[in-house]
Amino acid sequence: MKKIVLVGIKHTEMLADQLKRVIHTEKPDVICVEADNFTYRLATGKAGKEEIERYFSNLPKIYKIISLFKIKAQKKSKVNRDWHIRVIKEVSDKLGLDVIPIDMDQLAIYQKIEDEMKLAEKLRLFFDAVINRSKKRGTELREEFSKRYPTLKRYLIDERDTFMANRIIDVMRQYDRVVAVVGNAHIERIEKRIKANLTEEDLLVVIDADSLRSR
Repeated sequence: MKKIVLVGIKHTEMLADQLKRVIHTEKPDVICVEADNFTYRLATGKAGKEEIERYFSNLPKIYKIISLFKIKAQKKSKVNRDWHIRVIKEVSDKLGLDVIPIDMDQLAIYQKIEDEMKLAEKLRLFFDAVINRSKKRGTELREEFSKRYPTLKRYLIDERDTFMANRIIDVMRQYDRVVAVVGNAHIERIEKRIKANLTEEDLLVVIDADSLRSR
């Protein structure tokens, strides 16, 4: 029997104590985290100065535009968007758990976006990043995002959903008890893909960001 606990977090709301409680309660063999290898190394202080400089010097221009959204959200929420990585590192070190970054390589993602995004979408993205007037939230915001930025939706959401779900499924074949921590926007599609790969004996528990808040 396999047990997978899929946890959704928000990058703008720190729920460190709640996440720690979930991990301690579930006692997993491994924790999967939404991060690529470099992001995980950077957030946990394992990336060297030269590696960091080389990485950021290779990021395409489109990354700087997209990062404006992240910077604004972080300033407004006063929360470090990688807070979950630090929590996972702390708990895994204490409990002796394996941690596996499951996200796509960010350099590759942003290069694909740079290469394939049409000029009109780039201009729309830049304008929205500077003005940022949208007051929509939740499902309404996701629908607007999908319409305004189809290239971003494809690479930042759709392809990453599939990639991370497949990584979790691969990890599940090696470990009996898995906790996977991903952004809340990825939960629904990842859950569906994992369910399709479970046996009758396996168990999938989903804790979205709202449920995590009450833990």
